[in-house]
Amino acid sequence: MPDAVEGAEVVPGVRPDLHPLPTKKIGILGTCPSRMLAPFADESWDFWTLGPGGKDANRWSRLFEIHGAGTWPVGAKRLFDQLGMLLGGDKNAWPPGVKEPYQALVAAFEARKADPNPMGLEGFDDYIESLRKEKPPRQIWTLEPLVGCEANFVYPQGAMFAKYGRMWFSSSISYAICLAIEENATDIGCWGIDLESGEEYRVQFMGAKYFLHLARLAGINIHLPKGCGLLRDPNPYPDSWETHLAEACEFKLRYIRGLLAQKHSEHTILGANVNGLEGQLAMLKGDLKPLVPDVDKKIAELEAKIAQGRQQLNDKAVEVHSLNGEQGAFAFMRSLYVIHGDPM
Repeated sequence: MPDAVEGAEVVPGVRPDLHPLPTKKIGILGTCPSRMLAPFADESWDFWTLGPGGKDANRWSRLFEIHGAGTWPVGAKRLFDQLGMLLGGDKNAWPPGVKEPYQALVAAFEARKADPNPMGLEGFDDYIESLRKEKPPRQIWTLEPLVGCEANFVYPQGAMFAKYGRMWFSSSISYAICLAIEENATDIGCWGIDLESGEEYRVQFMGAKYFLHLARLAGINIHLPKGCGLLRDPNPYPDSWETHLAEACEFKLRYIRGLLAQKHSEHTILGANVNGLEGQLAMLKGDLKPLVPDVDKKIAELEAKIAQGRQQLNDKAVEVHSLNGEQGAFAFMRSLYVIHGDPM
């Protein structure tokens, strides 16, 4: 069993002994709060990050900026060219009111063709410009060349689609995990990635799970923070009739129940410790007072410890109360989205 990162669970690879490799740990960083649980202090991990949300947070060696048609200049030009084909090749034969708008679009493209943000997304120009300034050994991975960026690498999308099937490339996460597999990682970790709702669950979740499953079959150990949505294992057919949100809530409920049991135990131990200290204090103030040297000093020390213990006890009670609230909220949400009984 590989060593687990603190606060994470390990899903061991299947028979890694069949193809032994030098240790190569790649951590993929999203933008959810569990990102901060990644083992940044452990230099054995190489971290890859995703998009604008990951650029200025923590250490990383690679950034994946994956965009579709209309974002990069080549994509925008392709859209314009396809529009031209639909209208017919002879611009002079186009009807009035068609040629002029198309020519205006082409003119706008020509004016901004060096700018990979023809859609004018707010704040995106500055972000792209900051990527151009990155220097090796950092790497910026894109689907089209990023002009003026010394650190730019173009993702081998066509080759990856042919090898793995393009339908699974449903997010930047899938692109990153796939490349980690190709580069013979022995360990892949995902922090700050949950994919728990809506489109993320239905499309991005399945793509990420597909590549993590392939990684396991390739003998790669998978590291995920406790409570991570990627640890979910949805019911198979014919038992997969519960809604995805109900399944996500049930997964969170199991995690919260485990935390609650732990916090209740810690609260009980703290309470017992405080009770013991209060008993010692009562004895020092009573029958033992004339027999103990420096009794007033020891009483003051015990009172300070008791005050500290009571504060810790109160803090732990707040944690338990908060978790109880979370448990109730997830239980209520689950009740709204679960299908009761056999849907058939």
